[in-house]
Amino acid sequence: MDNMIQKTAFREAFGDSPRVKVWDFLLDNAGLDWSKSDMAEQTGISRATLNRFFNDIVKQKLIFKTRTIGRATLYMLNRQLPLVQKLLDLGFVLTENAFEKEFGTRKAKKKLKVAAVA
Repeated sequence: MDNMIQKTAFREAFGDSPRVKVWDFLLDNAGLDWSKSDMAEQTGISRATLNRFFNDIVKQKLIFKTRTIGRATLYMLNRQLPLVQKLLDLGFVLTENAFEKEFGTRKAKKKLKVAAVA
């Protein structure tokens, strides 16, 4: 749960509901597969809370089963879906904007572009 202490740009924009926490986690870990227990632990929600909506996101094919290790079934974000691709893009833009707001990199980028042209 330590990795969820600081809010991400995605959670700043969409809130801290359990669904948003799970989406944020899956988007940040898009190339990895996770068990339901790991997802619940990493997002700081209970397994019972995750179970309330987990089957819906599986039925919608937003995540899919990748493998089974012992008794644990692992799932991964379905990056092939256009909706998931848009969410990944949105997450990137939100993070980039938060970074630029925090560190003012837009001004730095503009200065670099002007210097490169001159």
